[in-house]
Amino acid sequence: MAESPLPIIAFAGYSGSGKTTLLVELVAELRHRGRMPALIKHAHCGFDMDRPGKDSHRLREAGAGQVMVVSERRWALLVENPTDGEIPLHERAKAIDSARAEFILAEGFRQAPVPKILVHRAGSGKPVPEWDDPELLAVVTDSPEVVPPGVMVFGLEESERLADFLESYIARTIV
Repeated sequence: MAESPLPIIAFAGYSGSGKTTLLVELVAELRHRGRMPALIKHAHCGFDMDRPGKDSHRLREAGAGQVMVVSERRWALLVENPTDGEIPLHERAKAIDSARAEFILAEGFRQAPVPKILVHRAGSGKPVPEWDDPELLAVVTDSPEVVPPGVMVFGLEESERLADFLESYIARTIV
């Protein structure tokens, strides 16, 4: 498997565990510190950033395999997946401009062979996750008592402490 040009840390957990809220706070804290994170979010099933009736949607529906939408403030590239299978995270990460990012935070990708932080919220009604992932770096949770001994634990509101941890981890992984 080809490696990503940037370090990747995935934040995995069930829907409703607070991954997005945590990442919004974490990205803001990292940017405040002058860091440049990129983010890749996994979407289950199909998703569409385009809206029916818009020019880009009509062009994509007509058969364009790649459609780039450009404005003076941002651009987006919509690419049709040529297969029905999932494309590995490391392959997707190659699309991130490494000149504009230091590392990649990925939301989801629980099965990806990358370092990950598990997010668990006791009140979500979801079962306690499996802790046996060899890539597990830490757990972010509102119920630290369910985390096995020896696993680094953060509270759901500890974005500053988690940012410290990530900066330290990334500094050790970049040679």
